[in-house]
Amino acid sequence: MPWVFLDSLVHGAEMIINYAGVIGEAIQAVTNVAQQHKTPEAFGIFDDLGDAFNAATKVISIASQILPPATKPTVADDTSETRIETRAGLFVAPTILTSNGHLGRPMYDALSKNLANMGVPASYVGKDGRTHDSADDIGVAAFANAPFSSAASPSNMPYQTTGFEINNIDDTLNVRGNHAYYAVPLGQDAPSTMWHSATTIAATTTQGFRDNYKRQSGTQTVYNKSLEVAKQGGSATRIVNLNVTWCSQSYAQQIYPTFSTLWKKKMGDTIIYKHPFGTTWQLKIQAAVGASPAQVRAAVEVIAQQSIQQRASSTKAAIQQDPKISPPPAVVVTNSALTYV
Repeated sequence: MPWVFLDSLVHGAEMIINYAGVIGEAIQAVTNVAQQHKTPEAFGIFDDLGDAFNAATKVISIASQILPPATKPTVADDTSETRIETRAGLFVAPTILTSNGHLGRPMYDALSKNLANMGVPASYVGKDGRTHDSADDIGVAAFANAPFSSAASPSNMPYQTTGFEINNIDDTLNVRGNHAYYAVPLGQDAPSTMWHSATTIAATTTQGFRDNYKRQSGTQTVYNKSLEVAKQGGSATRIVNLNVTWCSQSYAQQIYPTFSTLWKKKMGDTIIYKHPFGTTWQLKIQAAVGASPAQVRAAVEVIAQQSIQQRASSTKAAIQQDPKISPPPAVVVTNSALTYV
């Protein structure tokens, strides 16, 4: 399971209870962090894990907001803007780095979606002149260490923090932030730990950079409203919503123009809505009359695979995956509704 952003703090406590084999150690780990929110004398031991989890989330969220100093001045001109976001959540199956030195897939997916929400592009050209994967570069730094015990912490705190920063070649993009986290032990009958994490990201960009990003192929949200207008007395068909998740955010962006061209050629102008969300395309497609949601999903899978094959001979390797051996995306139907055309 990927990083679960906490819409409900109680939900986070329930996840710990559900996954933990020995709940006592998990409660103690959360309580140790929660007690940093106030002086221990203020409340002693938490009677409710939900309350403790609430307080622990506040502690690591505040800790993550202490951003490291920039190695260079952040973008400074009349058009620069800075967006700052803090997200807290649980990594149920955390990994540090894979054998090839990159970030593990679930954590990469979660981070890429967070960056996409902030308008940070999938890739950037660094000071070395090479193209970098934004989520991978940030994740390699933010998740470089597994949580250690509070006794081993240099600060004697029951959580730890790791800072990160990236700058593009002309300093029109600066992203820096901090990751605060600790391990929640789950006991012998479950995976060894989950991580309770909070990440604050500050993204500074110029107006020229933002305008150029919006023009990049594969980054735009597209809505064809005319396709969704119901007609009286028409033939029944389905509007099918799907999530199409790729191996990397960079590759998801690169492959979409090829997919869109092939889809229109084979299936017609039937994509009502397309929203790029990190590694995932969120698609809404008008099915052919009589076609089921499963048939639409199958068509997406087939054309996605054809897009990979066509694109492989003409694109540079994505940071996370060589397109020549890239796996097909995971295609999932999320909703289906009858309409008339």
